[in-house]
Amino acid sequence: METVYDLATSATTPPPTSSRFSAWLTSPPAPSFVTSVPNATNQTRTHRIQLDLKKHAHKIEMDLHRKHITEERLTLAKRSQEFRESQAAARAAEKVANKDSQPSTSAALNQPFRLWTAEEIATNQPKIEAAIQADPFLRYIGLPATPIRHQPSVAVDVRRLTKM
Repeated sequence: METVYDLATSATTPPPTSSRFSAWLTSPPAPSFVTSVPNATNQTRTHRIQLDLKKHAHKIEMDLHRKHITEERLTLAKRSQEFRESQAAARAAEKVANKDSQPSTSAALNQPFRLWTAEEIATNQPKIEAAIQADPFLRYIGLPATPIRHQPSVAVDVRRLTKM
């Protein structure tokens, strides 16, 4: 036993456990261990970053699409406005040309609207009926041929109805 003690305490021969421990500390970890075990946190982080990049690219693409659609709408609105202005100018010119060539045929169109009195309705009844028959919607509304006479209500014996 003294030889073992002498060997362990001598400076020339280090103890075997200490050399193994120092070798373990200084040596790099086994490469198979590092690459074979996946790191779930890093994979999740990488996946999130990829999704964020895809989302950002899609957002930019959609922004460009919305901008394009807005520009097209603006172009169409401008064309529509120009068309309406040209149509209004053409109508105004046509109205001026028609006004110069034809005098006003109806003085009633220039007068403000007023309700007819009962006498005017009675005298203009054929005109009113002709206008109603000429209208595509009003012609289906029929006026009764004869005035409706209200008949006296018939008294019903309630006692008879309850016995049945």
